Amino acid sequence: SRLLVPMKAVFFSLVLATLLAVSHAMMQPHAAAPLNSVCGLSVNGKHLDLTPLFAKNGSYLIHTKNYTYEIQVCANVKTSFPAKCTTPSPANEIDPTTGACTYLGDITTVAWDESPDKDGVYVTYYHGQLDGRVYHRMTRIYFMCNPKVELGEIVFEHETNRDQYHFAFPTKYACF
Repeated sequence: SRLLVPMKAVFFSLVLATLLAVSHAMMQPHAAAPLNSVCGLSVNGKHLDLTPLFAKNGSYLIHTKNYTYEIQVCANVKTSFPAKCTTPSPANEIDPTTGACTYLGDITTVAWDESPDKDGVYVTYYHGQLDGRVYHRMTRIYFMCNPKVELGEIVFEHETNRDQYHFAFPTKYACF
């Protein structure tokens, strides 16, 4: 019983030290920190602001062989399909045959990353509609730096087997 008291003190000291180390690490500045978690990024002192890419009509429409996609930058889509798309989302997938709408992300769960080639940024929206199994859909938009293009054509690149939807968007606003 006399040994138990010092062991409890050691245990609680270790827990406290771990919590302090984790909280200190979380407060350290990172190389890529959000300028505005919805619409901008700051990387190594350079800032990107994608607000000029906001679609004033409510969304960008991307048509593929099987689906129509709606994407908005910096906000949720103002859908062209209000009867079917009822969940707010920055990206939707619409089946033109059935009219079914699937939301592909949540504007409040967003992450920004500089591209590995340092030629733009990725924005990823997480927590989209559950796929019926175990995965929530997510959307990743690759804003590619092209200094000669203000608003390039958005291209649907692919969907992964884990319900990740990838789009490419060339624009001068992705240039650091």
